Amino acid sequence: SNTHSVKEFALFDQFPYTNHCECGMILQRLPLNEDNPNV
Repeated sequence: SNTHSVKEFALFDQFPYTNHCECGMILQRLPLNEDNPNV
């Protein structure tokens, strides 16, 4: 992404014996600079 990077990612199986999983991410905003004018 141009504005954020993924710092942590986790997959949660909160519903055993199903095809459903959930995920969570911790994102960090990238600093503003000439290469990243969209922040």
